[in-house]
This record gives sequence, structure tokens and C-alpha cells, in this order.
Amino acid sequence: MVAGHAFLRRSPGLGPLLRQRDGLIADRDDLLAQRDEINSRYDNLHAGQMAAKADIDRLNAHVAQLTLDYHDTLEQRAALYKERDLVTGQREALQQRHDELVEELHRVVRELQRLSPLFDDPRAYLADRFLRGEGIEIGALHRPTRLAPSAHVRFVDRLSAADLRAEYPELGDAALVEASVIDDGERLTQIGSGCLDFIIANHFLEHCEDPIGTLATFRDRLRPSGTMFLAVPDRRRTFDHRRSTTTLDHLITDHTLGPDGSRQAHYEEWAALVEDRTGTDVAARCEELLKSKYSIHFHTFTPQSLAALFAHCGLELVASFEHDDEVITVVRA
Repeated sequence: MVAGHAFLRRSPGLGPLLRQRDGLIADRDDLLAQRDEINSRYDNLHAGQMAAKADIDRLNAHVAQLTLDYHDTLEQRAALYKERDLVTGQREALQQRHDELVEELHRVVRELQRLSPLFDDPRAYLADRFLRGEGIEIGALHRPTRLAPSAHVRFVDRLSAADLRAEYPELGDAALVEASVIDDGERLTQIGSGCLDFIIANHFLEHCEDPIGTLATFRDRLRPSGTMFLAVPDRRRTFDHRRSTTTLDHLITDHTLGPDGSRQAHYEEWAALVEDRTGTDVAARCEELLKSKYSIHFHTFTPQSLAALFAHCGLELVASFEHDDEVITVVRA
């Protein structure tokens, strides 16, 4: 073996081969080292790639979540816009309603200002609105109706002022108007047909024994479309409150058969329910009233019964106003 090795060492062409081999081995080792370095770099790059992929996945997930959030935000924004539009519409509607209420308030204030005289002196207010031309006032006593300058009135009563004061001592020293026409207000025999524009009869109709006949007389004395101005006590708010409201049938009977048949019953009711008399005192008082023909409230009314009476008589109820204890009505023929 030693000899063989020696031979190899001594072979003249082997040395270069060995050197070549050693060079190749050295190159191989360099290549292996480079491979190991490349593998190491690859591993590092792969690890970086995997980390980058994980980051990308996280970013993609985040982007997806952001996309969902974005769409949710869009939906919320759309809902808020819708709610805003709804609130805006409600606000505009409320503003419009506010403006309408303010205008209504102003209208009511203006109307109250316009109507304030109606509450201060309703008779004068309604007379100023509806009475014009030539007319009469029946039974004015101490309270004649205030009229506009365009209305000219004559006073009618069944007695002179002096005789009226004697019959109604309860009026005291109140100033009474002096009637220029002494006449029965229910018949108006001294007034011609169709010559008046208006007739005023306040607190008179309830004293009439035949209200239907009285209204027919008034109608005859008025010109076409003439006006009746009638203030009548509301039974419910006067000393008549214990009495029943006179029915339309009763008024029709008093008109068709005449008031003689019911006069005594009216006086008896007056003595018992207004003057609060009892027993034989009622009959005695009734005799006194019959003899003196004292003018009591023969009939009693409410706003509803008055309207029914006017309708039965074919009269148009133009205005009706309840004030204190009376109903003020304006009626056209």
C-alpha cells in the first residue's frame, strides 16, 4: 500500500487531477455554503412572506369590517336623513299650525274687540246692526233702546207715564219715556198696515195673552222684510223659574180659542209660583188680578220655545243673544 501511494505521488499526470479535484471540492464546499446561505435567506424570506400574508389577511379582514361599518354608516346616515326630513316636515307643519293659531288668535281678538259692545249693551249693539228707518217701541218704560241716528222711533204704551208710575210703584223715581201713541201694544189700532220698518217690544211678549196674534199684528204693521226686535225674559233665570215653559200647543189654543179660557189659570199659577201664595190666598189673589186686569207674565219662554214660536208664525229668526236674564231676538217677517 505504501508503495502504491508512493506510486500515485510519483505519477506525473496525477497531480493536476488531484489539484483539480481539490479545487472542485473547494468549489463544492463554497456552493454548499452558498446553498445553505440561500436556504437560510429563503427560510427568512418565507417567514417574512408568511408574516406578510398574515398581515395582508388581517388587513383584508379589517378592510372587510371597515366595509361593513361603512355600509352600516351609510344606512345610519340614510336613516338620519329620513328622520331629519321627517323632523323637518314636522317642524314645518308645527310652524304652519303655529302661524294658523296666531292668526286665529288675532282673529278672535279682533272679533272680541268688535263684539265687546255686544256684551256691554247687547240691545244697543243689535239695534244698531239691524234697525233702520221708521219704527215704534212698545212699553219702553224707563229703558228705551239706544238706536243709531238712522233709526227714528215713536213710543207706544197703553198708559201715560204718570199712570204707568202709579201702576208700577216698584219703578220708583226712574225716568219714564212719555208715549206719543197711547194704544194697546197687542193690537196697535192706531198704527196703519205696512207703514213701519221696525217694531221694538222688549219684555212685552210675555205680557201678551195671545202672543201669536200679537206677532201677526206686528207683521201686518211692518213693511216687507220689516224687523221685529224682541227681548224676552228667559224663564229659567227670572222669578218665573218655578213655572213650566209655555208650550206651543198652549199658545196655539190661546190664539184659536182666545185667552179667556186660560186667564184664570195663568193668574192662579202666578199667585202660587211667583208670589208664593198658598191655599185660599191663591184664589183671593186671583180675583184681585182678574178685577184689575193686572199685566203679569201670562206666558213663559226659553230660547228654544221662542224659536219654535217664530217658526210656527212663519218668521225668520235673524239673531238671538242670551244676556243676563233675557233673550234678545231679531226677527224678520
